[in-house]
Amino acid sequence: MIKKWIKKQEKVYSREGFDEPDRLINNLDTKFESRFEVLITILDELSLNSKNPQISVLEAGCASGAIANYIAKKFKKVYVDALDLPEVIKKIKKKHHRVNLIDLDLNKHFPRFNYDVIYATGVIEHLYNDWLFLENCFKQLKPGGFIIITAPMLDTMFGGEESLHIRVYPKDMLEGLMKLAGFKIKKSWEEEGRKRIIGVKKSKGDKYEF
Repeated sequence: MIKKWIKKQEKVYSREGFDEPDRLINNLDTKFESRFEVLITILDELSLNSKNPQISVLEAGCASGAIANYIAKKFKKVYVDALDLPEVIKKIKKKHHRVNLIDLDLNKHFPRFNYDVIYATGVIEHLYNDWLFLENCFKQLKPGGFIIITAPMLDTMFGGEESLHIRVYPKDMLEGLMKLAGFKIKKSWEEEGRKRIIGVKKSKGDKYEF
């Protein structure tokens, strides 16, 4: 199953993308760009309003590392932990000096660091324990920090490239799980068969709107 998943990633992220993230980002498909723009918007807000000298980001499921490299290059205050399975991480040949590569299986472990933003697109539907993942995200997110999650909707889960998914999410199920884990939902919408959710760990200074 792992080898099949890696082959799928290599089709989505061309070989060039592992070494030249800027070229890859310019050729992202529409579905992927919409998720990426949400991350850029949040980092723009944090860069302008945060008094902290650095913004810490966890990209769970970084694949080629293209997005991690791109945001580290674009935002001078951003430091990224780019996480994926060991089989995937070893394929990343180049990285920005503010990107830290982590080879870790989220079914078994979770980084023990605190983050301003956790970015997990197309990840949670592959995990055996989605509730544990959300609990860990909440625990390691700083107060006022953001989590961005996307997952396929129920009617897009089966067949073709979706066959590696081990879980289905009816319309509002994932949003409900995030609320139970402690997140405040800032925005939730459906787009091209995917549920996209921006959550925040509540704090007294929570003031961002999207």
